[in-house]
Amino acid sequence: MYATECQAEVTPSHSNGNRQFHYSLADHTKQAFQIMNELRLGQQLCDVTLRVKYHEVQADFVAHKVVLASSSPCVIHVMNGAVMYQMDSVVKACCDFLIQQLDPSNAIGIASFAEQIGCEELHQKAREYIYYDCENRRPYIQALLRAVRCHSLTPNFLKLQLQRCEILRGDTRCQDYLAQIFQDLTLHKLTRPQGRIPNVPQFIYVAGGYFRQSLNFLEAYNPMEGEWLSLAPLEVPRSGLAGCVLGGLFYAVGGRNNGGYDGRDQLNSVEKYDVEKDSWSFVAPMKHRRSALGVTVHQGKIYVLGGYDGNTFLDSVECYDPAQDTWTEVTRMMSGRSGVGVAITMEPCRKTQCGSIFPEKQKDENQDRQKGNCIFSKCN
Repeated sequence: MYATECQAEVTPSHSNGNRQFHYSLADHTKQAFQIMNELRLGQQLCDVTLRVKYHEVQADFVAHKVVLASSSPCVIHVMNGAVMYQMDSVVKACCDFLIQQLDPSNAIGIASFAEQIGCEELHQKAREYIYYDCENRRPYIQALLRAVRCHSLTPNFLKLQLQRCEILRGDTRCQDYLAQIFQDLTLHKLTRPQGRIPNVPQFIYVAGGYFRQSLNFLEAYNPMEGEWLSLAPLEVPRSGLAGCVLGGLFYAVGGRNNGGYDGRDQLNSVEKYDVEKDSWSFVAPMKHRRSALGVTVHQGKIYVLGGYDGNTFLDSVECYDPAQDTWTEVTRMMSGRSGVGVAITMEPCRKTQCGSIFPEKQKDENQDRQKGNCIFSKCN
């Protein structure tokens, strides 16, 4: 079923003669499937779930379709052989099986396979699946196309689609959109690839707070539904905290536990919330206790500014690197403050002394001012 070796042949250049060197990796297949199994055990890149039920016991197993397909190519091979030897009953059985397996992830592939072997029934069923309820789905075509990186396609492919695609011929807006991309490609215009926006609900999160005592609540508001959801509570009650989102995780930073202002209740701990698991976990604590602090995210890192430690209004700025799980003091503000508001601007800094608050050399300051964000550009 699988090749037992991964073989390669290397022919040296003419300057070294015409000899050939052969080598093989006998355990290539074994190592590759070990890595795939590790991905499966970690539920990474899995695209299918197998549900097994025996009496009252039910269990789900995640897997990779490509591994399952490579392990069970029987249907494809049987059908190829049946077509070759004109075994109509076997071809019919294989067709019926593949029709039952039609899915958005494989419909185009099955249609292409059916066309290659000349199986008209399977090809027709696959096309019917692909073009199901086409008229009612037509209004969504333009939005669907904008989610595709069409600038990565070849001009020839776009030209063929504009000429032959039945769906595109019935939608002038899509034709104009693809025609413009075709023109950009043929004129070799530079285009900026569009980032993909995940099609998931956007929520507004509220964590902690104070009502007679510090709270550990986490709630999320769904603007689309107009309703609030109660989620996993914070590990530590916090009021006067700061919050931010980085890497799809919500961070609750600092604050105080209960109403004290004497420094004993101020917190330097930081928690992160995993939306998928609905759970909190601690990350490395800040170097200073802070409540009423400011927080922002810049270039994949978290910055906290100022705040109150119970005795002093802080002027220090700390930077958190999630890859290293460490905090670093990067600079100090000109004065201590609490209740800080923070914003990131892409406008260049107009103050010539702005870059001088960092210990780096003065020669870097002009470049930083041109880039903007001069306060945070040094923690990289």
